[in-house]
Amino acid sequence: MYFGAIGYNLAQLISENTGVELSGYNLALSSDNVRKVFSDHGDEAIEALRGQRAIQESDFLLARDVITSPDSVVLSETTRDGKPVLEFSKHTGDRFVAITVVSDKHMDLSILTMYAGKRKGDLATALDKQVSNNTPEATSGTVPTESIPEYAAHGSQKKPSNQI
Repeated sequence: MYFGAIGYNLAQLISENTGVELSGYNLALSSDNVRKVFSDHGDEAIEALRGQRAIQESDFLLARDVITSPDSVVLSETTRDGKPVLEFSKHTGDRFVAITVVSDKHMDLSILTMYAGKRKGDLATALDKQVSNNTPEATSGTVPTESIPEYAAHGSQKKPSNQI
């Protein structure tokens, strides 16, 4: 699916924020990546464990808006086969993120995946509550096993219609 050509203003925004030049490129979404999005971010129970909500069909219409008028666009540290990966995000009630890859061969900015985070309130744990280290995040190696002691002894306290 082609959403249209990347317009001048969007290309400027991307260039200023990432250094990637996309004038003359198209925004695209392949059927394989639609399947990938649902596979990776379509299960409500799994996404809830990540502090996110599951991606729904209607979110694919939202992806265009997230990319064409993002709150932020950054160049990811990761690449896909040596190609730049851009992360677009926008607060749409939830924080919505679209991950894209630049294809010079086809002159496309292709959506790879998307996810939507739930708005979070105060995530601080009360001092008298102990949280288990046995969570999906902890078992995936992202959470250290060490605890921080309660007291540290050494410290104190106008555009053409085909452009998007």
